[in-house]
Amino acid sequence: MSEMQKLSVNPEMKNISSSLSDQDLNSLNTFYKKHYGADMSQFGIMKPLALMSMMTVKSIDCPQIASYELKLIEKAKEKGWETVGLETIQDQLSVFDSIDEKKQLDWLVDYANDQAKFKAVFNELVETYKQEDIVKMLDLLKKQPEFKDLEAALLYKRNEKWIDKITKIASEKSTFFAFGAGHLGSDKGVIALLKKKGYTVKPIMD
Repeated sequence: MSEMQKLSVNPEMKNISSSLSDQDLNSLNTFYKKHYGADMSQFGIMKPLALMSMMTVKSIDCPQIASYELKLIEKAKEKGWETVGLETIQDQLSVFDSIDEKKQLDWLVDYANDQAKFKAVFNELVETYKQEDIVKMLDLLKKQPEFKDLEAALLYKRNEKWIDKITKIASEKSTFFAFGAGHLGSDKGVIALLKKKGYTVKPIMD
């Protein structure tokens, strides 16, 4: 978490407010002041991805927000299981560093200006996740304009990199692997790639 916080800050603590028009800056100032009690004069040193995460949290209709990742890690610790990652935090965040900053700021401003739409999209993704519909989940992601710039780097290239690690670890011992749901669907998803490697992949039903 400390490493993620470090990597979420712009190089040399640059404040991205200077890259925004007065109108767009006002939209973001209004949002963050309302929800976090501070504006872009303070939060502007953070990368757009980090600011988007803060915005996403405020779209969740839940009194107590929990993280699947942290819950899984807690379970592993309780049982004394070793936990490892298929990639580093640097690997994950570098995906967004490769996207033009202006594009990321445009996405951020769009969501700040239409919070109802942002919330509706998020809630639909949550409901689809609960239904365990990995095909629809990917379809919903593809409908988001920003996903066109991220699809290959965010999902498919990472899937490809993971497969060799997964097969190596799985061949050594029984292992539980956890992925974001977007990584499971399509012919480039983890499930399809494992099948191509000759693995039998099937759901575990309650």
